[in-house]
Amino acid sequence: MFRFPDIDFVIFDLEWSVWENQNYILEIGAIKKRNGLILDKFYKLLKYNLPISEKVTELTGITNFEILDKGEDREKSILQFLLFIEGAVLVSHDVQNDLRVLKSEAYRLGLEVDNFSICTLKLSQKVYLLNKYNLYNLAEKIELDVPEKIHRANIDAHLTCQIFNKIIDELPDNIINIKDMKNWNTGEKKLFEYKIKTKPEFDNLDSIYRGFFDGASSGNPGKMGIGFAIIDEVSNIKYAGSQHIGNGTNNEAEYVALISLLKVANLGGIKNLKVFGDSQLVVKQIKGEWQVKAENLKPLFREARELTKKFKSFSIDWIRREENTLADDLSKKSI
Repeated sequence: MFRFPDIDFVIFDLEWSVWENQNYILEIGAIKKRNGLILDKFYKLLKYNLPISEKVTELTGITNFEILDKGEDREKSILQFLLFIEGAVLVSHDVQNDLRVLKSEAYRLGLEVDNFSICTLKLSQKVYLLNKYNLYNLAEKIELDVPEKIHRANIDAHLTCQIFNKIIDELPDNIINIKDMKNWNTGEKKLFEYKIKTKPEFDNLDSIYRGFFDGASSGNPGKMGIGFAIIDEVSNIKYAGSQHIGNGTNNEAEYVALISLLKVANLGGIKNLKVFGDSQLVVKQIKGEWQVKAENLKPLFREARELTKKFKSFSIDWIRREENTLADDLSKKSI
């Protein structure tokens, strides 16, 4: 069964230009869905007699010639779209900007837009761990096919629709209606992905490497830091990483440290990895001995578990804090 039955969602995107501090829609792309099925699609390129800025043309490829040659009547097109979205929940990436532009166009026609709205950008900040949450970075993160021709309304609406589908699958079980989803994303908190500056290089990729990880929070919740190291069979440190990753709890920091370690090891081509950490919660959850009950940890747990499957052999075990001093020092240094 679909998560939110019998609700019409209109996933949309707008391209627009600005003239004398006024926003004017150039292009509208939208998909209407109910119960997981596409009901209808909407696409319009609108007439626009004012100059389009070079920045907009560079970003979208939309030119004054294209608008004048193929654009449809502005007023009629906007009225048709307002009818298309009537009674629907509006979904967009950075929805506040799109709504602001749509409302200004509706206002010029003496109309209002008061639809309930959902922002996939804000939701994605709670579901995925990234450095950047723009539409295309996010699409690549969740392994969607990103077309070469970018920043056109119909293409961006299609990508946003796919992202929204993925996000719905990741929402906590206690979110059972649209209001729950809206309220959940207002408590937005960003975690920053570890930045791998250069591709890690490891010598004998068939040998067994050891990884140590730790996370710290100055307040729990508070400023978070992570630290991790990868060591070869003769105890040489082959990679050490640390970074401030935003604000959150000790458990979140521990998970991000583990994820960062796994990503570096995977990127470097390590096939056999033994990981050690002093967080019993993270270790036992990854081993399947403890359940993951905290909603904020579930997406981190899923990402870590998926990464462990990329190795030929993998194990994870708990060690005492005094045996994890390297990772511990790195994590505290990065707060």
